[in-house]
Amino acid sequence: MKKLFFLFCLVLPGFFAFPESSPTLPVDLSLQKWKVPQGGAELSAETDVADLPAGSVALHLVAPPKGFVYTASGQLPENLQEMSSFGFRVFRGAEAGKSSTIDVNFYEQGGRANFWRKITFDHQGWKEIRIPLAWMRWGKDATPNWKNIRQLGIYCRDDLDIYLTDFSFHPGPSRPTTAELQQLAFQDEAENAVAVESDQMLLLTDKTGADSDAIEAWVAKHLAVVQRDFPSLQADPIRKPVLIVFAGEKDYRQFPPRFADMHNSEMSMPTSGGYTFMGVATSFWNERYGAERPVFGHEFIHAWLELAAGLPSGSGDWVQEGIANYVQIEVTPQENLGEIILMGIEDENLHLPLQALCSGKQVPMNRYWQALSFIRFLKEKYPEQLPELFAAIQETRKTDLALHLNILGTDWPGLTREWKAWCRETYAPVP
Repeated sequence: MKKLFFLFCLVLPGFFAFPESSPTLPVDLSLQKWKVPQGGAELSAETDVADLPAGSVALHLVAPPKGFVYTASGQLPENLQEMSSFGFRVFRGAEAGKSSTIDVNFYEQGGRANFWRKITFDHQGWKEIRIPLAWMRWGKDATPNWKNIRQLGIYCRDDLDIYLTDFSFHPGPSRPTTAELQQLAFQDEAENAVAVESDQMLLLTDKTGADSDAIEAWVAKHLAVVQRDFPSLQADPIRKPVLIVFAGEKDYRQFPPRFADMHNSEMSMPTSGGYTFMGVATSFWNERYGAERPVFGHEFIHAWLELAAGLPSGSGDWVQEGIANYVQIEVTPQENLGEIILMGIEDENLHLPLQALCSGKQVPMNRYWQALSFIRFLKEKYPEQLPELFAAIQETRKTDLALHLNILGTDWPGLTREWKAWCRETYAPVP
Protein backbone atom coordinates (compact mmCIF):
# COMPACT_ATOMS: atom_id res chain seq x y z
CA MET A 1 0.00 0.00 0.00
CA LYS A 2 1.33 3.46 -0.80
CA LYS A 3 0.21 7.04 -0.33
CA LEU A 4 0.44 9.29 -3.37
CA PHE A 5 0.68 13.06 -3.54
CA PHE A 6 0.40 15.11 -6.73
CA LEU A 7 0.99 18.55 -8.14
CA PHE A 8 -2.01 19.69 -10.16
CA CYS A 9 -2.94 22.04 -12.95
CA LEU A 10 -6.61 22.99 -13.26
CA VAL A 11 -8.52 20.93 -15.81
CA LEU A 12 -12.10 21.96 -16.46
CA PRO A 13 -14.74 19.24 -17.03
CA GLY A 14 -15.20 18.51 -20.72
CA PHE A 15 -11.81 19.99 -21.66
CA PHE A 16 -8.97 17.75 -22.83
CA ALA A 17 -5.47 18.92 -23.67
CA PHE A 18 -4.06 16.41 -26.13
CA PRO A 19 -0.28 16.62 -26.67
CA GLU A 20 0.42 18.24 -30.04
CA SER A 21 3.30 15.84 -30.69
CA SER A 22 1.49 12.66 -29.66
CA PRO A 23 2.12 9.76 -32.06
CA THR A 24 -0.62 8.81 -34.47
CA LEU A 25 -1.64 5.29 -35.46
CA PRO A 26 -3.69 5.49 -38.67
CA VAL A 27 -6.38 2.84 -39.08
CA ASP A 28 -7.89 1.74 -42.39
CA LEU A 29 -11.64 2.08 -42.13
CA SER A 30 -12.38 2.29 -45.84
CA LEU A 31 -15.83 1.38 -47.16
CA GLN A 32 -15.22 -2.37 -47.41
CA LYS A 33 -14.40 -2.51 -43.70
CA TRP A 34 -18.01 -1.66 -42.74
CA LYS A 35 -21.07 -3.86 -42.45
CA VAL A 36 -24.36 -3.12 -44.21
CA PRO A 37 -25.84 0.12 -42.73
CA GLN A 38 -28.94 -0.20 -40.55
CA GLY A 39 -32.01 1.93 -39.83
CA GLY A 40 -32.07 3.71 -43.18
CA ALA A 41 -28.43 4.86 -43.04
CA GLU A 42 -26.38 5.01 -46.24
CA LEU A 43 -22.58 4.80 -46.44
CA SER A 44 -20.51 5.40 -49.59
CA ALA A 45 -16.97 6.31 -50.63
CA GLU A 46 -16.48 9.77 -52.15
CA THR A 47 -13.53 11.69 -53.60
CA ASP A 48 -15.30 14.89 -54.71
CA VAL A 49 -15.47 16.70 -51.36
CA ALA A 50 -14.40 20.30 -50.80
CA ASP A 51 -10.79 20.64 -49.63
CA LEU A 52 -10.26 16.88 -49.61
CA PRO A 53 -6.62 16.26 -50.60
CA ALA A 54 -6.09 14.75 -54.05
CA GLY A 55 -6.06 10.96 -53.94
CA SER A 56 -7.92 10.84 -50.63
CA VAL A 57 -11.24 9.12 -50.07
CA ALA A 58 -13.92 10.10 -47.53
CA LEU A 59 -16.84 8.08 -46.22
CA HIS A 60 -20.16 9.79 -46.90
CA LEU A 61 -22.66 8.99 -44.14
CA VAL A 62 -26.29 9.99 -44.66
CA ALA A 63 -28.78 8.80 -42.07
CA PRO A 64 -32.11 9.57 -40.42
CA PRO A 65 -32.57 9.48 -36.64
CA LYS A 66 -31.67 6.01 -35.28
CA GLY A 67 -29.63 5.18 -38.37
CA PHE A 68 -26.59 3.08 -37.55
CA VAL A 69 -23.36 1.91 -39.16
CA TYR A 70 -20.66 -0.34 -37.74
CA THR A 71 -17.45 -1.98 -38.88
CA ALA A 72 -16.85 -5.66 -39.41
CA SER A 73 -15.18 -7.40 -36.48
CA GLY A 74 -11.40 -7.24 -36.26
CA GLN A 75 -10.82 -3.94 -38.08
CA LEU A 76 -9.48 -2.13 -35.02
CA PRO A 77 -6.03 -2.41 -33.39
CA GLU A 78 -5.76 -5.22 -30.85
CA ASN A 79 -4.01 -3.08 -28.24
CA LEU A 80 -6.71 -0.48 -27.62
CA GLN A 81 -6.01 -0.67 -23.89
CA GLU A 82 -2.79 1.17 -24.77
CA MET A 83 -4.55 3.98 -26.66
CA SER A 84 -5.64 7.28 -25.11
CA SER A 85 -7.76 8.76 -27.90
CA PHE A 86 -9.53 8.09 -31.19
CA GLY A 87 -9.57 10.72 -33.90
CA PHE A 88 -11.05 11.47 -37.31
CA ARG A 89 -11.83 14.42 -39.57
CA VAL A 90 -15.44 15.30 -40.33
CA PHE A 91 -16.90 17.59 -43.01
CA ARG A 92 -20.30 19.31 -42.94
CA GLY A 93 -21.48 21.33 -45.92
CA ALA A 94 -22.94 24.84 -45.84
CA GLU A 95 -26.40 23.35 -46.21
CA ALA A 96 -25.98 21.28 -43.03
CA GLY A 97 -27.77 23.95 -41.01
CA LYS A 98 -28.57 22.97 -37.45
CA SER A 99 -26.31 20.85 -35.32
CA SER A 100 -26.35 17.07 -35.52
CA THR A 101 -25.39 14.50 -32.89
CA ILE A 102 -23.96 11.00 -33.05
CA ASP A 103 -22.88 8.39 -30.52
CA VAL A 104 -19.48 6.87 -31.20
CA ASN A 105 -19.49 3.29 -29.90
CA PHE A 106 -16.77 0.70 -29.40
CA TYR A 107 -18.21 -2.82 -29.09
CA GLU A 108 -17.00 -6.12 -27.78
CA GLN A 109 -17.66 -9.14 -29.99
CA GLY A 110 -21.38 -9.55 -30.62
CA GLY A 111 -22.20 -6.23 -28.95
CA ARG A 112 -22.05 -7.78 -25.46
CA ALA A 113 -20.57 -4.63 -23.93
CA ASN A 114 -19.58 -1.22 -25.23
CA PHE A 115 -18.00 2.16 -24.61
CA TRP A 116 -19.76 5.20 -26.04
CA ARG A 117 -19.56 8.98 -26.21
CA LYS A 118 -21.94 11.58 -27.57
CA ILE A 119 -20.49 13.96 -30.19
CA THR A 120 -22.32 17.03 -31.50
CA PHE A 121 -21.35 18.74 -34.77
CA ASP A 122 -22.26 22.38 -35.29
CA HIS A 123 -19.48 23.47 -37.67
CA GLN A 124 -19.18 23.85 -41.43
CA GLY A 125 -16.26 22.57 -43.46
CA TRP A 126 -13.66 20.21 -42.06
CA LYS A 127 -12.97 19.70 -38.34
CA GLU A 128 -10.70 17.32 -36.45
CA ILE A 129 -12.36 15.30 -33.68
CA ARG A 130 -10.43 13.66 -30.83
CA ILE A 131 -12.29 11.41 -28.40
CA PRO A 132 -10.60 10.63 -25.05
CA LEU A 133 -11.02 6.89 -24.53
CA ALA A 134 -10.59 7.24 -20.75
CA TRP A 135 -13.74 9.38 -20.62
CA MET A 136 -16.19 7.28 -22.58
CA ARG A 137 -19.39 6.02 -20.94
CA TRP A 138 -19.94 2.30 -20.39
CA GLY A 139 -22.96 0.51 -21.82
CA LYS A 140 -25.70 -0.22 -19.30
CA ASP A 141 -25.82 -4.00 -19.71
CA ALA A 142 -22.22 -5.04 -19.01
CA THR A 143 -18.82 -3.62 -18.12
CA PRO A 144 -16.65 -3.33 -21.26
CA ASN A 145 -12.93 -3.98 -21.43
CA TRP A 146 -10.70 -2.31 -24.03
CA LYS A 147 -8.86 -5.62 -24.47
CA ASN A 148 -12.06 -7.14 -25.87
CA ILE A 149 -13.19 -4.34 -28.21
CA ARG A 150 -13.65 -5.53 -31.80
CA GLN A 151 -15.96 -3.07 -33.60
CA LEU A 152 -16.59 0.64 -34.09
CA GLY A 153 -20.16 1.87 -34.50
CA ILE A 154 -21.82 5.23 -35.20
CA TYR A 155 -25.40 5.82 -34.06
CA CYS A 156 -27.26 8.86 -35.39
CA ARG A 157 -29.45 10.75 -32.93
CA ASP A 158 -30.92 12.99 -35.64
CA ASP A 159 -30.68 13.65 -39.38
CA LEU A 160 -27.10 13.41 -40.50
CA ASP A 161 -25.10 14.22 -43.64
CA ILE A 162 -21.35 14.16 -43.04
CA TYR A 163 -18.05 13.03 -44.59
CA LEU A 164 -15.47 11.14 -42.53
CA THR A 165 -11.78 10.49 -43.14
CA ASP A 166 -8.36 10.09 -41.48
CA PHE A 167 -9.32 7.67 -38.71
CA SER A 168 -6.55 7.21 -36.16
CA PHE A 169 -5.67 6.20 -32.61
CA HIS A 170 -3.15 7.82 -30.28
CA PRO A 171 -1.08 5.92 -27.67
CA GLY A 172 -1.52 6.64 -23.97
CA PRO A 173 -3.59 5.57 -20.95
CA SER A 174 -7.10 4.35 -21.80
CA ARG A 175 -8.37 4.99 -18.27
CA PRO A 176 -8.44 8.05 -16.00
CA THR A 177 -5.23 8.49 -14.05
CA THR A 178 -5.16 8.83 -10.28
CA ALA A 179 -4.22 12.49 -10.60
CA GLU A 180 -7.11 13.15 -12.99
CA LEU A 181 -9.65 11.52 -10.67
CA GLN A 182 -8.28 13.39 -7.67
CA GLN A 183 -8.42 16.71 -9.50
CA LEU A 184 -11.95 16.06 -10.73
CA ALA A 185 -13.18 14.99 -7.29
CA PHE A 186 -11.65 17.68 -5.12
CA GLN A 187 -10.96 20.51 -7.57
CA ASP A 188 -9.27 23.47 -5.77
CA GLU A 189 -8.58 21.26 -2.74
CA ALA A 190 -7.02 18.44 -4.76
CA GLU A 191 -3.50 19.21 -3.61
CA ASN A 192 -4.59 18.66 0.00
CA ALA A 193 -6.27 15.32 -0.71
CA VAL A 194 -4.69 11.93 -0.15
CA ALA A 195 -4.54 8.92 -2.45
CA VAL A 196 -3.94 5.48 -0.94
CA GLU A 197 -3.22 2.79 -3.47
CA SER A 198 -2.85 -0.94 -2.95
CA ASP A 199 -2.70 -3.84 -5.38
CA GLN A 200 -6.50 -4.11 -5.50
CA MET A 201 -7.95 -0.66 -4.84
CA LEU A 202 -7.49 3.11 -4.96
CA LEU A 203 -8.79 5.29 -2.11
CA LEU A 204 -9.11 9.07 -2.49
CA THR A 205 -10.18 11.37 0.34
CA ASP A 206 -10.02 15.04 1.29
CA LYS A 207 -11.06 14.49 4.92
CA THR A 208 -8.44 16.38 6.93
CA GLY A 209 -7.13 14.24 9.73
CA ALA A 210 -8.95 11.15 8.54
CA ASP A 211 -7.05 7.91 8.99
CA SER A 212 -6.88 6.93 5.34
CA ASP A 213 -5.05 3.74 6.25
CA ALA A 214 -7.96 2.81 8.56
CA ILE A 215 -10.47 3.39 5.75
CA GLU A 216 -8.39 1.23 3.42
CA ALA A 217 -8.15 -1.51 6.05
CA TRP A 218 -11.93 -1.37 6.62
CA VAL A 219 -12.67 -1.73 2.93
CA ALA A 220 -10.07 -4.48 2.65
CA LYS A 221 -12.14 -6.54 5.14
CA HIS A 222 -15.07 -6.42 2.71
CA LEU A 223 -12.85 -7.31 -0.21
CA ALA A 224 -11.46 -10.31 1.69
CA VAL A 225 -14.99 -11.61 2.30
CA VAL A 226 -16.12 -11.38 -1.33
CA GLN A 227 -12.90 -12.98 -2.58
CA ARG A 228 -13.15 -15.75 0.01
CA ASP A 229 -16.80 -16.58 -0.55
CA PHE A 230 -17.12 -15.91 -4.30
CA PRO A 231 -13.68 -16.65 -5.78
CA SER A 232 -15.08 -17.58 -9.20
CA LEU A 233 -16.21 -14.00 -9.82
CA GLN A 234 -12.70 -12.63 -10.21
CA ALA A 235 -11.70 -11.72 -13.74
CA ASP A 236 -9.43 -9.25 -15.55
CA PRO A 237 -10.56 -5.76 -14.52
CA ILE A 238 -9.94 -2.75 -16.73
CA ARG A 239 -8.73 -0.82 -13.70
CA LYS A 240 -8.66 -0.99 -9.92
CA PRO A 241 -11.93 -0.21 -8.15
CA VAL A 242 -11.92 3.31 -6.72
CA LEU A 243 -13.42 4.60 -3.46
CA ILE A 244 -13.75 8.37 -3.03
CA VAL A 245 -14.62 9.57 0.47
CA PHE A 246 -15.57 13.25 0.54
CA ALA A 247 -15.18 15.33 3.67
CA GLY A 248 -18.49 17.07 3.01
CA GLU A 249 -21.87 15.68 1.97
CA LYS A 250 -22.45 18.55 -0.47
CA ASP A 251 -19.22 17.79 -2.35
CA TYR A 252 -20.21 14.13 -2.51
CA ARG A 253 -23.59 14.91 -4.07
CA GLN A 254 -22.12 17.37 -6.59
CA PHE A 255 -19.49 14.96 -7.88
CA PRO A 256 -21.58 12.58 -10.07
CA PRO A 257 -22.90 15.36 -12.38
CA ARG A 258 -19.33 16.65 -12.75
CA PHE A 259 -18.06 13.14 -13.46
CA ALA A 260 -20.79 12.68 -16.09
CA ASP A 261 -19.88 16.00 -17.69
CA MET A 262 -16.39 14.66 -18.32
CA HIS A 263 -18.08 11.91 -20.33
CA ASN A 264 -20.22 14.46 -22.22
CA SER A 265 -23.22 12.98 -20.47
CA GLU A 266 -25.61 13.72 -17.62
CA MET A 267 -26.16 12.29 -14.16
CA SER A 268 -28.39 13.39 -11.30
CA MET A 269 -27.16 14.12 -7.80
CA PRO A 270 -27.45 11.01 -5.61
CA THR A 271 -29.91 11.04 -2.72
CA SER A 272 -28.48 8.03 -0.88
CA GLY A 273 -25.49 7.88 1.45
CA GLY A 274 -23.35 6.13 -1.15
CA TYR A 275 -23.31 5.89 -4.93
CA THR A 276 -21.29 3.82 -7.40
CA PHE A 277 -20.87 4.25 -11.14
CA MET A 278 -18.35 2.98 -13.69
CA GLY A 279 -16.11 1.37 -11.08
CA VAL A 280 -16.01 4.47 -8.86
CA ALA A 281 -17.61 4.14 -5.41
CA THR A 282 -18.39 7.39 -3.56
CA SER A 283 -19.59 8.42 -0.13
CA PHE A 284 -18.87 11.05 2.52
CA TRP A 285 -17.43 11.22 6.02
CA ASN A 286 -19.74 10.70 8.98
CA GLU A 287 -18.31 11.31 12.45
CA ARG A 288 -20.66 8.73 13.97
CA TYR A 289 -18.96 5.87 12.12
CA GLY A 290 -15.56 7.34 11.28
CA ALA A 291 -13.38 5.14 9.07
CA GLU A 292 -15.62 2.09 9.58
CA ARG A 293 -18.78 3.42 7.97
CA PRO A 294 -20.65 0.42 6.49
CA VAL A 295 -21.54 2.23 3.28
CA PHE A 296 -17.84 2.55 2.39
CA GLY A 297 -17.48 -1.22 2.11
CA HIS A 298 -20.92 -1.70 0.54
CA GLU A 299 -20.29 0.74 -2.30
CA PHE A 300 -16.76 -0.52 -2.86
CA ILE A 301 -18.10 -4.05 -3.37
CA HIS A 302 -20.43 -2.65 -6.06
CA ALA A 303 -17.39 -1.17 -7.81
CA TRP A 304 -15.42 -4.40 -7.41
CA LEU A 305 -18.26 -6.48 -8.88
CA GLU A 306 -18.54 -4.06 -11.77
CA LEU A 307 -14.87 -4.40 -12.66
CA ALA A 308 -14.02 -7.93 -11.56
CA ALA A 309 -17.26 -9.61 -12.63
CA GLY A 310 -18.40 -7.27 -15.40
CA LEU A 311 -21.71 -6.54 -13.68
CA PRO A 312 -22.72 -2.86 -13.99
CA SER A 313 -23.31 -1.28 -10.60
CA GLY A 314 -26.15 0.86 -11.91
CA SER A 315 -28.28 -2.20 -12.61
CA GLY A 316 -29.00 -2.76 -8.91
CA ASP A 317 -29.97 -6.35 -9.68
CA TRP A 318 -30.09 -9.35 -7.36
CA VAL A 319 -26.43 -10.26 -7.92
CA GLN A 320 -25.05 -6.77 -7.28
CA GLU A 321 -27.31 -5.97 -4.32
CA GLY A 322 -27.35 -9.51 -3.00
CA ILE A 323 -23.57 -9.81 -2.80
CA ALA A 324 -22.97 -6.22 -1.62
CA ASN A 325 -25.48 -6.65 1.22
CA TYR A 326 -24.24 -10.15 2.01
CA VAL A 327 -20.68 -8.85 2.43
CA GLN A 328 -21.85 -5.85 4.47
CA ILE A 329 -23.71 -8.12 6.89
CA GLU A 330 -20.74 -10.46 7.17
CA VAL A 331 -18.53 -7.55 8.24
CA THR A 332 -21.18 -5.57 10.15
CA PRO A 333 -23.87 -7.96 11.44
CA GLN A 334 -27.41 -6.65 11.80
CA GLU A 335 -29.05 -7.87 14.97
CA ASN A 336 -32.63 -8.06 13.67
CA LEU A 337 -31.83 -9.48 10.24
CA GLY A 338 -33.18 -12.94 11.06
CA GLU A 339 -36.44 -11.46 12.28
CA ILE A 340 -36.81 -9.42 9.08
CA ILE A 341 -36.17 -12.47 6.90
CA LEU A 342 -38.52 -14.79 8.78
CA MET A 343 -41.30 -12.22 8.67
CA GLY A 344 -40.64 -11.51 5.01
CA ILE A 345 -40.79 -15.07 3.69
CA GLU A 346 -44.12 -15.79 5.41
CA ASP A 347 -45.96 -12.75 4.04
CA GLU A 348 -46.53 -12.71 0.28
CA ASN A 349 -46.78 -8.93 0.41
CA LEU A 350 -43.30 -8.60 1.92
CA HIS A 351 -41.26 -10.50 -0.67
CA LEU A 352 -41.03 -10.82 -4.43
CA PRO A 353 -41.50 -14.08 -6.30
CA LEU A 354 -37.99 -15.40 -6.90
CA GLN A 355 -38.48 -15.16 -10.66
CA ALA A 356 -39.17 -11.42 -10.28
CA LEU A 357 -36.36 -10.89 -7.77
CA CYS A 358 -33.84 -12.57 -10.06
CA SER A 359 -35.09 -11.13 -13.36
CA GLY A 360 -32.04 -8.93 -13.82
CA LYS A 361 -34.04 -5.79 -13.04
CA GLN A 362 -33.39 -3.39 -10.20
CA VAL A 363 -34.20 -4.74 -6.75
CA PRO A 364 -36.17 -2.34 -4.50
CA MET A 365 -34.31 -1.31 -1.35
CA ASN A 366 -36.98 -2.91 0.85
CA ARG A 367 -36.14 -6.26 -0.76
CA TYR A 368 -32.39 -6.14 -0.20
CA TRP A 369 -32.88 -8.63 2.66
CA GLN A 370 -34.32 -11.06 0.14
CA ALA A 371 -31.45 -10.66 -2.32
CA LEU A 372 -28.80 -11.19 0.35
CA SER A 373 -30.59 -14.21 1.82
CA PHE A 374 -30.96 -15.76 -1.63
CA ILE A 375 -27.27 -15.22 -2.37
CA ARG A 376 -26.31 -16.86 0.92
CA PHE A 377 -28.77 -19.69 0.22
CA LEU A 378 -27.13 -20.36 -3.18
CA LYS A 379 -23.67 -20.25 -1.63
CA GLU A 380 -24.55 -22.80 1.04
CA LYS A 381 -26.99 -25.08 -0.82
CA TYR A 382 -25.51 -24.95 -4.34
CA PRO A 383 -21.74 -24.58 -3.79
CA GLU A 384 -20.82 -26.78 -6.74
CA GLN A 385 -23.20 -25.09 -9.18
CA LEU A 386 -22.51 -21.50 -8.12
CA PRO A 387 -19.19 -21.10 -10.03
CA GLU A 388 -20.88 -22.41 -13.19
CA LEU A 389 -23.81 -20.05 -12.65
CA PHE A 390 -21.55 -17.04 -12.24
CA ALA A 391 -19.51 -18.11 -15.28
CA ALA A 392 -22.69 -18.25 -17.37
CA ILE A 393 -23.70 -14.78 -16.14
CA GLN A 394 -20.28 -13.39 -16.99
CA GLU A 395 -20.30 -15.04 -20.41
CA THR A 396 -23.79 -13.90 -21.41
CA ARG A 397 -23.63 -10.60 -19.46
CA LYS A 398 -27.20 -11.33 -18.32
CA THR A 399 -28.26 -11.81 -14.69
CA ASP A 400 -31.79 -13.00 -15.44
CA LEU A 401 -31.73 -16.31 -13.56
CA ALA A 402 -34.45 -17.73 -15.83
CA LEU A 403 -31.76 -18.00 -18.53
CA HIS A 404 -29.52 -20.08 -16.27
CA LEU A 405 -31.95 -21.98 -14.06
CA ASN A 406 -31.02 -25.28 -15.69
CA ILE A 407 -27.60 -25.03 -14.05
CA LEU A 408 -29.26 -25.42 -10.66
CA GLY A 409 -31.29 -28.39 -11.88
CA THR A 410 -34.58 -27.17 -10.46
CA ASP A 411 -37.63 -25.03 -11.26
CA TRP A 412 -39.06 -21.88 -9.67
CA PRO A 413 -41.57 -23.60 -7.35
CA GLY A 414 -38.95 -26.05 -6.13
CA LEU A 415 -36.31 -23.33 -5.68
CA THR A 416 -38.77 -21.15 -3.78
CA ARG A 417 -39.72 -23.96 -1.39
CA GLU A 418 -36.08 -24.82 -0.82
CA TRP A 419 -35.07 -21.17 -0.19
CA LYS A 420 -37.89 -20.59 2.31
CA ALA A 421 -37.14 -23.83 4.16
CA TRP A 422 -33.47 -22.88 4.35
CA CYS A 423 -34.40 -19.43 5.70
CA ARG A 424 -36.61 -20.94 8.41
CA GLU A 425 -33.80 -23.25 9.51
CA THR A 426 -30.95 -20.75 9.20
CA TYR A 427 -32.60 -17.78 10.87
CA ALA A 428 -34.69 -19.61 13.47
CA PRO A 429 -34.43 -17.92 16.89
CA VAL A 430 -31.91 -19.51 19.19
CA PRO A 431 -33.66 -20.91 22.33
